[in-house]
Amino acid sequence: MIFEQTSLERKSPNKKNFLKKVSLLFLFFFIISCASSSAGIATSNIPLGNKTYSPISGVQKEVRWFTLDLLIFSIPLGKPSLESIIQESLEEKKADALVNIRYYNQKASFLILGIHTFGILADAVRLDENREKQNVRPR
Repeated sequence: MIFEQTSLERKSPNKKNFLKKVSLLFLFFFIISCASSSAGIATSNIPLGNKTYSPISGVQKEVRWFTLDLLIFSIPLGKPSLESIIQESLEEKKADALVNIRYYNQKASFLILGIHTFGILADAVRLDENREKQNVRPR
């Protein structure tokens, strides 16, 4: 009788094993996770040449989408609309162009799920048509 285990004592090692397995699973999950990013700069979204413009305000937009990553293949689970970021920014600020564009692309992978983020930071501007006409010299 002294050496017999009660039902509570028998469950305790199972709980400890379960917690160890879950802890190892989370550790494994974070070890095999991966993140990468890239960034770049563009002068404007349309060619401005010698056109004059006046700044309206700053713009900051992001779009996210998910992918299913299988070895070297990546299957998108949503359609990223990168062009919509620029169009939404122009319409929101009632601007003609974006200048000083800084963009970034980030990817984080967890097991077979990939999370992509594409964002821009820019200055919205309005073209000055009156100044352009004054600066043009007849030949």
